[in-house]
Amino acid sequence: MGYPGWDSLGSVTRIHNWAEGLGIFFLAALVFCEVVSFKYGHRRDALAEAQQEAVQRDSDDRLSRIAKDVTPRKITEAQYATLREALKGFITKYRPHVTFYIYDEPETVSYGNRMVEIYGEAGAGQSHGSGTWRFGGHYPDEHGIKIADQPAPAAKALQQAFAAAGIETVLAPIQKHSNTRTVGPEEFLVEIWPK
Repeated sequence: MGYPGWDSLGSVTRIHNWAEGLGIFFLAALVFCEVVSFKYGHRRDALAEAQQEAVQRDSDDRLSRIAKDVTPRKITEAQYATLREALKGFITKYRPHVTFYIYDEPETVSYGNRMVEIYGEAGAGQSHGSGTWRFGGHYPDEHGIKIADQPAPAAKALQQAFAAAGIETVLAPIQKHSNTRTVGPEEFLVEIWPK
């Protein structure tokens, strides 16, 4: 059995040259594909590593936010002393009655009770003392510490007393709860919400 053009020198030469050229072409294509594969393999590894680092950073950020959310608020000794002194000035000048409304949730109650304690130590007596109310319910949009925005000059002074201790507050209209009384001209409400 013979191959096509097997017995003709011209045919054999043409087929040989064609097969050799095709072999060189496929060898060159193989080398090219290996080079491309090598380059893209390194690029794939670099992109995968960058993506993994981004995912890790995002995960770390989420974990730190979660940790911040579950870490209870604490009033440091320095904040305690600063707030006590700032509240002394506030109490002396405005002689207000401050009522603390504390959301009934363990972390918030602990934090709020500490503020009530500081307010008492700052010199709040019977005539301008403090009251405490605990309230429950679901208020998903309420967070942090709110101070009744009226009367304005004294409310700003109370906010500055908290700010001196590095405690952020917001002046705002206070929510009306079932146990909220009418606020008198020298009475302040301070709402303490979950963080």
